[in-house]
Amino acid sequence: MNKQQSNYQMLASKFGLIYDVANNKIHGIFRNYTVVIYAPDARYPYILSVITGATNGSVIGKDDIKAFRKSIKGITLFKQTGNEIQLNVNCNNINKSTELLAGALNALVDFLTQRGFVPCCSNCGSQVPTVGYVVGGRPQVICENCGQAISRQMAGNTVIESTTVENVPAGIVGALLGSLVGALAIILISQLGYVSVLSGLIMGVCAVKGYELLAKKLSVKGVVISIIIMVVVTFFANRIDWGIEIYKAFGKEYDVSFFECFKSVGEFVREGAIEGYYGNLVLLYLFTLGGGIPTAIGLMKNKQIKNSLVRLSIPTMAPQYSAPVEQPYVQPANTVTPEQPYTQPANSATPEQQSGINKDLF
Repeated sequence: MNKQQSNYQMLASKFGLIYDVANNKIHGIFRNYTVVIYAPDARYPYILSVITGATNGSVIGKDDIKAFRKSIKGITLFKQTGNEIQLNVNCNNINKSTELLAGALNALVDFLTQRGFVPCCSNCGSQVPTVGYVVGGRPQVICENCGQAISRQMAGNTVIESTTVENVPAGIVGALLGSLVGALAIILISQLGYVSVLSGLIMGVCAVKGYELLAKKLSVKGVVISIIIMVVVTFFANRIDWGIEIYKAFGKEYDVSFFECFKSVGEFVREGAIEGYYGNLVLLYLFTLGGGIPTAIGLMKNKQIKNSLVRLSIPTMAPQYSAPVEQPYVQPANTVTPEQPYTQPANSATPEQQSGINKDLF
């Protein structure tokens, strides 16, 4: 294990959870709720997202969400999507991660139980035992029945995609049409006086998605064709941009059309009348390819994992549902904060009985 994996393993053991090294996810059962904890962005490994499945047949109010976020240290996101509850906690670094994550987890469970939310499958809403899955690259808390149903659906999608014939000529037309949108972005941004990688992102997405839309299938060949078209269209977009500049400078004075100005760009360049033409073109290519190629590769990777389903390792204990008590939300007394050590509330089960949490955490 590397250092980050070792830290995740330590966090998992502190909370009585499991660290799945292969999928880089912490998961298991915390106080009756199945949770999956992971870093949505690998560049920020200690900004952690916690998801669980819970329902009470209603939607959490905006005021409650706002109050929860303000009352718990480190919370940057708290939202409900159907039966899925998600919060993000900024743990800053490993030295504070245990304390902040403990506070967030305890506060989340207290918040849900006080409002009558019971653990459930985030997909179908059934109040049955659930486990962590990674569905199409996205972690979810679902039941075994939904996991099997999704697996069958993905298998069918894979068969359909494997038998689909790639229509390359139609794909070329789609990539060309998509790249024209990118060319428009290049011209508009340039007319504002900028050269931006944003135009490359737009060019990459539109060209590749245009190819896929009309070709009915995206392959490595399709990505290469799209990139070649991006290069060609970028060249002409740069020419159009300079044609506009020439027209603005001489069009009205000499009564010439934009088309004539566009045709004269090459002559202006040969005569040295346009300073920085090639430098601007190189910069434009760098931004276009710098934005377009990673975008195209990212779309290709997303396509590869779209029909992937991974079941995280089985938790060591099954959830035991207890009847929640509905009452107004207050700041949880047992939330760990930097100023106040954790104490076991009266008339409640010990942390070990609830989730197998390590007493050394507190």
